[in-house]
Amino acid sequence: MPKRTGVRFKKPVRGPIISGYGPKGSGLYNDGINIKAKEGASVVSGDHGVVVYCGDDIKSYGNLVLIKHKGGWITAYGHLHKISVRKGQSVRSGKRLAL
Repeated sequence: MPKRTGVRFKKPVRGPIISGYGPKGSGLYNDGINIKAKEGASVVSGDHGVVVYCGDDIKSYGNLVLIKHKGGWITAYGHLHKISVRKGQSVRSGKRLAL
């Protein structure tokens, strides 16, 4: 697995953050951030890693890509239109994963 580039992850798509990490009230909790992006925008990997999942089997995420990174980190990219990577593929930071 490729070594991480740094301490922070790169923002995967341009757009405003519409829901941040943490408690949301009514017992809800967001394990990540939600970014509002234009339809057709490129979604890129937040850092070097390996694709461990591609598909739409997990309810509420639509088309989803999961990337495993060094240090036990996993990033999730959901609600994708068209996935352009495959399970087992190594990706570099900034590599296009989907639209």
